[in-house]
Amino acid sequence: MSRTLDLGCGANRDPSATDGMDVSPARGVTIQWDAGKFPWPIADGAYDRVVSHQLLEHLPPRYEGDRELMFVLFDEVHRILRPGGVFEFDTPHARSRQAHELSHRRYFNVESFRPFWDASVMRHAYARRKQWQLLSCRVERVWPFLWHVRRSFPRVGALYERIPGGPPGNIHVRLRRRSERACPRFAALGTDGITEG
Repeated sequence: MSRTLDLGCGANRDPSATDGMDVSPARGVTIQWDAGKFPWPIADGAYDRVVSHQLLEHLPPRYEGDRELMFVLFDEVHRILRPGGVFEFDTPHARSRQAHELSHRRYFNVESFRPFWDASVMRHAYARRKQWQLLSCRVERVWPFLWHVRRSFPRVGALYERIPGGPPGNIHVRLRRRSERACPRFAALGTDGITEG
C-alpha cells in the first residue's frame, strides 16, 4: 500500500494522504509535530509520497543559527521518502498577491528552488549532492478577481481564463528522490522542466 504524508496539513489534510503532520492538534493530523524542528519522529523511507500545500512560506529562514532551513527540511523529506518517492509542494510566487500576507516569513520564485535539482548551480554545495530529480515545475498564472468573475458571470469567467499572461500565483513543484547509488554525474534539467501558465 502506498503511503503519503501531508506536511503542514492543518485541518485540511490532502484527500490522498494517509497521514498528516502539523504543529496544531487539528482533525486529520496523525503526527503532531513542528515541521521546523528536526529530526521528525518518522522512520527512514516510511513514505512513497510527501505533499505540502502552502507551508514553506510560513517557516523561518534559518535553523540553529546560520543553517538555511530549506536545505535541512529537504534533507528530512529525503530521509523519510523511499528511493524513487515523490515530494510535491506549492507555495505563493514572490510576485503574487497572496505572498505578502502577514503570516508569511519567506518569499520564493522558481530560482529559489533550483539548487535542489540543478547540479549546474555550483555555488550551492547542496546542488552538487544531486539528491532530487525535477519532474515538473509550474508557475500558475492568476488573474485578479477571477474567482468573483467565475462565480457571478460563468461565461465571461471561462473567456477570462483563456487570456494568456496574468500575474504569477503559485509555484507547483514535483521532485523525485534519487537513491544514493543512482545519482548520475550530471542531472540538470535546466529550464526544460519549468512551465508557466
